[in-house]
Amino acid sequence: MCLNTVIVFCIKTNTLGGNLMFKKFCLFFIFIVMFSFNSYACTLPSSAEQGAMLHAHTWTFNSVKENIPAIAAAGFNSVQVSPVQKTKASTPWWILYQPCNLHIGNHLGTYDEFKSMCATADSYGVKIIVDAVLNHVGDNGTTGNWANELDPALKITSYFHNNCSITSYKDRWQLTQDNLLGLPDWNTQSSIVQNLHINFLNECIDAGADGFRFDAAKHIETSGGEDGSWAGNYWGNVLGNLHNKSNLYNFGEVLPDTADNDEQYMTYFDITAHDYGGTIRSAVRNSNVTNIANIWHGNHTISPSKALAYMENHDDYESNQDNSTSLTAWQRKMGYSIIAARAALTPNFLDIPTDDIWKDTDIAVINNFHNAMVGQEEYLRYPRNETLLVDRGTIGTAIINLGGQYNLDSTTNLASGTYTGNAGTFTVSNGRITGTIAAGSVIAIYNGSTYGVGTSSDTVTTTVKIHYAVEDGNSMTLRGSVSPLSWTSGQAMTQTDGNYWTWTTTSIPSGQSFEFKGLINCSTWETTCNHTGTGGQTITVEGTF
Repeated sequence: MCLNTVIVFCIKTNTLGGNLMFKKFCLFFIFIVMFSFNSYACTLPSSAEQGAMLHAHTWTFNSVKENIPAIAAAGFNSVQVSPVQKTKASTPWWILYQPCNLHIGNHLGTYDEFKSMCATADSYGVKIIVDAVLNHVGDNGTTGNWANELDPALKITSYFHNNCSITSYKDRWQLTQDNLLGLPDWNTQSSIVQNLHINFLNECIDAGADGFRFDAAKHIETSGGEDGSWAGNYWGNVLGNLHNKSNLYNFGEVLPDTADNDEQYMTYFDITAHDYGGTIRSAVRNSNVTNIANIWHGNHTISPSKALAYMENHDDYESNQDNSTSLTAWQRKMGYSIIAARAALTPNFLDIPTDDIWKDTDIAVINNFHNAMVGQEEYLRYPRNETLLVDRGTIGTAIINLGGQYNLDSTTNLASGTYTGNAGTFTVSNGRITGTIAAGSVIAIYNGSTYGVGTSSDTVTTTVKIHYAVEDGNSMTLRGSVSPLSWTSGQAMTQTDGNYWTWTTTSIPSGQSFEFKGLINCSTWETTCNHTGTGGQTITVEGTF
């Protein structure tokens, strides 16, 4: 792990020449501080594709700049910034995806602030990835009509397809030639439009950008695949004429559907593994990691080496898709850790306004593991439903434990030896790894040590109380979705004063959501919908039978 702690102080002497000594002393320590901060860069992969990406959704350029030291310290080697083009307003958030020109500068910051942010990021080895919106422009509130605020130089009818709005997302022609959500669709077959887009992207690159997320990429036609007579050379021409093109990391938003043409887009860049986010959300909600191996994209899988993966993106969160906003901070970091532990995937972590979990120690632990394991193959193991082991070659193993404390005894490829650190001691001998895994923990094992937050802070008490008057001679049991609860067998509850039935455990991790129901005599279920609770809390409900 890369943990740098620096104390800066200056002592002014009263001896002759003290002012000069004071200045030299301060300059010496300032140099040490700068060297120490910049040493983060040596631990980060030089390629954004091989590293970990923080999605700084709606952050200002200055906020990104101010946080670059902490971002690098957390093991992120790239930052996805929100769209940089002019908009017709500053709110709501989605207005950023209705651009009104092809230049840098909007309510998130000016051109100069963008350039300064990029320069600071570069000094720490952090790449800036720009969310480029090039499929469409902002409208004026009516379908297919450009915003009044659109740059006058772009108000030329031939620059746009001037068709209807998309009505079927399974029709490839509509998908690429009609207006997405009624927004005026660029005529991306036009060489004039292509050159306008090239100039904008090169403006970003010359100011310090290191790559792009292409918003709504699947709505811009390709040169083949599922694209017919309307196919064009947009992607080949645009990407082929970018400055510093061999050093850029680009990926496209290609949401899965019948007409997504994903195989063709993967010849240009990585694509968003959007369905995999649903797989990960299901894993953390149900405390079951056994289905996380395949990167599903619609009805087929894609290679991890062509996938940028996230547990949720800004659309999921802002639109509460799949009830994304119900995810706890613990679930979000555990889901991300599953992704970041794996080989070839580029992990992307969304920062949301309600927490700064990207600064959590567990995030740094898994990011540093991810960065140290570049080039190592993966071997996935599931010693139980709640616990994932990711062997990386023979040099490292990550453990993501969605359940309670667990005494591990599993096969492994990790080299034999004893690994000891703040996440405990693990022993590898004859191809087996043994040790105690803390509840709800992220552990990285490599370089002869173990990394994590340890065990003591993970032990929390979860209490469920059901208020119901059960007749004498009867009992109540509890079933639920998270170990040690299950839906197939009951846990005994204890009757306390006031007709309360109580069950307590220290095996559910703090922050883990779960569902439960009471049963009388282990046979008569409550008639209400499942109750919900969170690990580490006391949950009191009224029983309904």
